[in-house]
Amino acid sequence: MLFSGLQDQKNQPPYDYAQSWLLPFAQENLGGLNVCVSNAEWHNANADQMFGYAQEHWGGFGVTLTSLHQSHNPVGLLNRADSIVVTGGSVHTLLRYLQTTDLLEAIRERVNEGVLYVGTSAGTILTGPTIRTTMENPVLPLENRRGLGVLPFGILCHYYEYSPEQWGDRHHSGVPPVGRARNMIAFGRKYDPEGAEPIIAIKDGSALRVVGRDIRLMGNRSATIFGLDKSERKVRGDDGREDLSMLLDERSELYRI
Repeated sequence: MLFSGLQDQKNQPPYDYAQSWLLPFAQENLGGLNVCVSNAEWHNANADQMFGYAQEHWGGFGVTLTSLHQSHNPVGLLNRADSIVVTGGSVHTLLRYLQTTDLLEAIRERVNEGVLYVGTSAGTILTGPTIRTTMENPVLPLENRRGLGVLPFGILCHYYEYSPEQWGDRHHSGVPPVGRARNMIAFGRKYDPEGAEPIIAIKDGSALRVVGRDIRLMGNRSATIFGLDKSERKVRGDDGREDLSMLLDERSELYRI
């Protein structure tokens, strides 16, 4: 399950918009060892504080988290995990931590083995081939910008179609995301055709549910798919009724340059 963000409007409890389908999901899937990666630091909140926030948020759904970075044997902990929960925050601090601790590959292996992965914002962006879909300015030197690559497409979180003021969100000001998404496609086609990927842009208040080769958009907010063929397709937010599995078909037109 891959969330855009915690809220779909200000002053709303985390994940409140998803209560109707997230609570059954948590009860069914998050009753075991849930290893939390909370190194996507944000402002003055360090990994310990981000873990505390995550436990508070998920605790409301009866979920208990275990911190990865506080473990003396993180690889061993990952090997025993029933799920991996990766928080929001800075995707750059998150990726830097995983690169410098050699844990990126360990997480990739577990996800490819079928372990449940739950991401929010930075944790969602990390699932793509790269983190180029982030709207966060580069803030740290990184070995590279490669993500987990467990999905062949990129996910742009916190998407809105007009101005930042429409959502009251000042954290992601600047070029509107639709312009950034088009740039990502255009520059990928021109300068990195081998590494370019299509993008699905999702709004706060929604999530992607990926089960095998089945992908559904959860929540009632629309999303937009930007193909490498320059196509743009809006997807209705309908709580998982529309099949988006074409995103996994690398032979489809979405992947054609």
